[in-house]
Amino acid sequence: MDSTVAEKLFGNSDLDPPYSDGTAGFEHVLEQADLPGPDVRHVTAADAAGAVLARFGELEACFAGLTAALPPPARLARVQALADATVCLLATLHPGGSDLVG
Repeated sequence: MDSTVAEKLFGNSDLDPPYSDGTAGFEHVLEQADLPGPDVRHVTAADAAGAVLARFGELEACFAGLTAALPPPARLARVQALADATVCLLATLHPGGSDLVG
């Protein structure tokens, strides 16, 4: 793992590398995540799907072939934005809307 990304994700923890050894690293990241249910009252599924495609395109632009064109912290931010957009899309498709996550 890139040291900048590791510091951002685990700098405030008492965990030691490797962070993928067991479940503690994942649990720490999940505890730090801000997971309120998205407010999708005024978001259509089509708009949410468009946002997912846009965020995926932004992530894909981080790479030139098999080579990373942007540093790991920039890629992490784009992965997080893609995950947020995906949760929003799922909430528009779920009968409970924002109750899906929150």
